[in-house]
Amino acid sequence: MISFSIGLSGNVLRLLGLDASGKITSTVTSRLSFDFGDDQLFNKNPKSIAPEFSEHIATFLKNEDPVNLRTGVTIDTSMAFINVIPLDLSETSGAVESHILWELSNYYPDTYKDFSKRFYKLGNPLFGGTIDEAIIIAIDRRKIRFIKNLCSQTGILPKNIEIDHFAVEKCLTELFGRNVRDRNVIISSCSKKRIDSSLLVNTGLKFYDYDQVLDRNPLKILFDQLIRIKSKFPDITISEIFLYGDISSKAIVNDIGKHLGGVKITHLDLFGEARPDGRPKPDSSVYAPLVGLALKNLTN
Repeated sequence: MISFSIGLSGNVLRLLGLDASGKITSTVTSRLSFDFGDDQLFNKNPKSIAPEFSEHIATFLKNEDPVNLRTGVTIDTSMAFINVIPLDLSETSGAVESHILWELSNYYPDTYKDFSKRFYKLGNPLFGGTIDEAIIIAIDRRKIRFIKNLCSQTGILPKNIEIDHFAVEKCLTELFGRNVRDRNVIISSCSKKRIDSSLLVNTGLKFYDYDQVLDRNPLKILFDQLIRIKSKFPDITISEIFLYGDISSKAIVNDIGKHLGGVKITHLDLFGEARPDGRPKPDSSVYAPLVGLALKNLTN
């Protein structure tokens, strides 16, 4: 194992390893007694949960030296602040920063200054001027510090902490042979709690949307998101839709495909009919973000 990914989503811990050739060597999914979706967790001392976390890591790594691994961490989209807002990118960097801070302050009035943040222009001009849609991605630094400290208890020094949905693209390019950046594709994460969809056009992210599932039908939410994207960009031909996540079964792929007029839909099934060790598999698409990040760290 050369590259190692740790995935944190609610009370689920996922671990994945790659060898030097980029082949998946091992995976595991475990349930934890604590929940990364609980914001109060990050006010605690990481040492309080370190023994349980370390036990899972040590069991997975066995004789591996964690210091020599290229390790990355993916976090669930719900652990970050992600929003699309209008920004006038012709303004000074200070003015843009002020707009972003103001947006964060509406949601986190007491802690908005303690976020690690970045933004990307989506390329959708608004109002016929210099104002464009932009996506803001921000993570509370408490969470970053907590995760880094927790990993350090096991001897791991993460190279990066990334939001899972935005780590998937590398997986598509390397494992599925798709040159995503030269085509118009949608990537949708289908989980029991949340549906996230991104439209990639040629050189990058063009559109992003998400919905909380709550008590609604997740399949209906996914379908509505895909229809919104097609309606918003009627002149863009979508060549493929990629689905992954704990409810992105082949049945869902088939159901969605019946209603989207011939668009190719691919379920990101990483292992085929069996795990790397030959055992029958559950849905392996949940590991797509971990593969994407591990591949990135393998080549960087």
